[in-house]
Amino acid sequence: MKYTPVLAQTDRLTIAYYHMGTPGKPKLMLVHGNASSAVFYLPLMERLKKDFELIAPDLRGFGDTEPKPVDAAQGMKQWADDLYALTSSLGWDHFGLMGWSMGGAVAEQYAIDHS
Repeated sequence: MKYTPVLAQTDRLTIAYYHMGTPGKPKLMLVHGNASSAVFYLPLMERLKKDFELIAPDLRGFGDTEPKPVDAAQGMKQWADDLYALTSSLGWDHFGLMGWSMGGAVAEQYAIDHS
C-alpha cells in the first residue's frame, strides 16, 4: 500500500505528516527517532487506526518536512515548538503523545513546554 504524507503550512515551517484512523476516537501523535522518519510508524498506524485518530509527523530536517536548520543547542525545543505549531494548526488540543528514541526526548520537551 502506498502512503502519501499530508503537508501542513504552519507559522514555523511546512511539516509533512501521515494521518490515519477514525475521527472521533482518541487522538495520538507518534514522534519518530533519529535517522528515521514518520514512515517508521506506518505499520503501527495500520494496526491502531480503528481505535485512534493518528498523526505521525516528520520532524524538521527529516523525511518530507521542510529541511530548515536545527540549532544544536535547542534542537529538542525547536522540534517540540514545530510540533506545537502543527497540533495548533490541526486544532488538536487534547491528545496522547508517544515518541521513540530521540522522538521520546522531543515528546518530553513538548510535554514540558506545551502541556
